[in-house]
Amino acid sequence: MNLIINDTPEKRKTLSSFTGEVFNSPAEINSDSVYLCVRDSSMDLDEAVKSGCPVVVIAGVRDKAGETIIQKAKSLGIPDECIIVKNGESVKTCSGVDLGPAVRGGISVKQAVKVAEYAHQKKLYPEMLIWEERKESPKDQEETIWSPPAQEQKKTKPAPKIPAVKTRESVPMDFDDFLKDYSIVLGIVLERDSPGLFKEVAAQLNACHVELADKPTSYRVYADNLDEALTKGYGYANQKTAMVPVGPKKAVVEVTLTDIQPDMLDKAYRRAEKIIHIAGINSVPAVKDWLASGYKLDAIVTEDRLAYEDISVPAASTPEEVVKILKGGLD
Repeated sequence: MNLIINDTPEKRKTLSSFTGEVFNSPAEINSDSVYLCVRDSSMDLDEAVKSGCPVVVIAGVRDKAGETIIQKAKSLGIPDECIIVKNGESVKTCSGVDLGPAVRGGISVKQAVKVAEYAHQKKLYPEMLIWEERKESPKDQEETIWSPPAQEQKKTKPAPKIPAVKTRESVPMDFDDFLKDYSIVLGIVLERDSPGLFKEVAAQLNACHVELADKPTSYRVYADNLDEALTKGYGYANQKTAMVPVGPKKAVVEVTLTDIQPDMLDKAYRRAEKIIHIAGINSVPAVKDWLASGYKLDAIVTEDRLAYEDISVPAASTPEEVVKILKGGLD
């Protein structure tokens, strides 16, 4: 077995001498390889998956950064059996296999090699999709948790198109300045796509809606194109730029764990005055792990309230309920 790890030659030599296994650089991948991705600043799961060999992910503890890594790995098709986490005083895979106690508070190389050997033996390659169900159109996706009451359609002549009124036009801004200058409600999407909820909550709080994403998509609940949405109280931010609506210094920030760099999420979390989770029935373990790690949480937005009844955090299903929980913390 040829173990691949993106680290210094000295570190690879040390690992090889300690375990008796061969550790090589990504340049030496062959058909006998298993790629080890260790949680650190140089982790690149996309490149690891492109290597064409089994990938083992050492995600560390299930904090914000750890959950981001886990969600990213799963989105790339890496099996749960190949994702290692530290859970309390023990080390496990996301499939539930117990790898023994944590070693000096961490995950040992022997535990990682054990999972790599299993992945190599069972040929646990990342699961690639040859076909994927077509996603619903943006209009169908607008509200998955809440939808506005239907309004009676009046038969009138089509109104002439007029240019967008730029009352909340977004302007370029440094991401750190945005976090410093604005009161933040941070909404973390664990399950279900609900940009319409963020739009409505932002409107009721007299705040703007800012999406943290490398490739923004939530603008579609404002307009058919991004440029027009940026005139209507919507903004976005990523590693390269931030476009933030002018007006009241309040923002409801939308972030999906699979589409955000951990350092950006950490910055937003530290500046946020309120935290909400957008969750479904499959998100209960993630919410419990979040709370067990000592992170704050002010509301859980879900249709599956019964699944969260033993968690001492208020649950909401509509924008009005979310605003009722949050109201007073921003004024």
